[in-house]
Amino acid sequence: MVIYMEYQVISDGSCDLEADLKEKYNIEVVPFFVSFDEEKYYKEIEEIAIRDVYEKMVANPKQYPKTSLPSVQNYVDVFLPHVKAGRGVICIQEDASLLDGLLDRVLKNLEGCEKALRRSNQTNSRKE
Repeated sequence: MVIYMEYQVISDGSCDLEADLKEKYNIEVVPFFVSFDEEKYYKEIEEIAIRDVYEKMVANPKQYPKTSLPSVQNYVDVFLPHVKAGRGVICIQEDASLLDGLLDRVLKNLEGCEKALRRSNQTNSRKE
C-alpha cells in the first residue's frame, strides 16, 4: 500500500529562484541576511531585492557585502505552520557546509521546538 503525504518544499536563499518559479511550484524561501556596513542586516528578498544587492556591489566594488545564515527561529517560523497542518517538509540546502551549521543550531534548539508544539497542541485541544 502506498501512502501519500502532503508536503512543503522549503529552501534557503541560496536557491536563487525566480519569483515565478517559487510561485509555480509553491516553494518557500527562508532568506539569508545581507549587510553592507556590518551594522544593519537586511533579509534578502523581503527587505532588499537580490537585484539591489548586485547593483550595490557594482556601484561600490571595494565594499563587499557580508551575509549571515537564517537563524533557527527563522526556520521554525517557516516550518511550524506546515508541521502543525500535518504536512511533511522537504528542506533543500545548496551548500552542505551551511546545512551543517544550521543542523548544529537546530539540534540544540529541537527540544524547545517540541515543547512549543506540545504547548500549541494543548492550547488547541482546550479550545475544542
